[in-house]
Amino acid sequence: MSQIEQIGTYRGSIVEHGVGVTSKSSCPQWIAKFIAMEKYNNDTGEWEDFSQFVDNEITAYLVLFGKDGETLTCKQVCKATGWDGSDFQELDEADLSAVGVQVRVAENTYEGKTRLQVEWIDEYDAVPGNAIKKLSPDEIKLLNAKFKKYMKPKKVTPATAKPKDAPKPPKKGTVKVSEPLPEPVSKLPPGVPELVEAPLPKSAIPEGKCTQTEAYDGAYSVKAAEITDQQFNEHWFAAIESVTGAKTYDGVIDEQWFHIKEKLMEATAAF
Repeated sequence: MSQIEQIGTYRGSIVEHGVGVTSKSSCPQWIAKFIAMEKYNNDTGEWEDFSQFVDNEITAYLVLFGKDGETLTCKQVCKATGWDGSDFQELDEADLSAVGVQVRVAENTYEGKTRLQVEWIDEYDAVPGNAIKKLSPDEIKLLNAKFKKYMKPKKVTPATAKPKDAPKPPKKGTVKVSEPLPEPVSKLPPGVPELVEAPLPKSAIPEGKCTQTEAYDGAYSVKAAEITDQQFNEHWFAAIESVTGAKTYDGVIDEQWFHIKEKLMEATAAF
């Protein structure tokens, strides 16, 4: 058997596991090796046999507690394995050979290197929820209008900078936001005051890294049905401000995006 080489949602069994700590902050984490027997087909909505593939193994490193206490990942480990969260030794020694689980494997890029990792664990019969929903052109226009203050000013040449030719702003409305937010900007548009960044001390950030896009999409994929897109985005910016002390994307590092994702999921996830 070898490492899984495809992103997606898998079901299978736990063949080996134990409790350890993260290398930098010594936060408790659960380390588990999974063997995938089925892979979810997002197009058909069916589970397909994956047992014939040799690349069906992956090891997860799931942080259980951070500076704010129990993480959402810890809650999912409890949900998937039956652990009550009260004793690390019980989790370490638990016989999970007959426990089926579901894991979501995604790409994670850090310091120029991209690898596959387990970003979510759930019960064996949980409903997969990682399908990508693309916006229509009209919805993207509304999205541009909604987040314009965070985006770079549009450059225009003198020949096309006539006021009468300027496009009218799209009508206000509510749209679903499942695509990645705009890339971080280094300069806010004219008229918007600069906000002072206040990154968390490195020692105070739970072990874990992800990009801005992974933080947003990862939390959105498990959003509760009763949470509207507008409410979700309000929680998104509240989480950014809570972690960094500011409302801009400037200077946010991968460890902070991981922490922002945790806070966002605490406020909006469907469990």
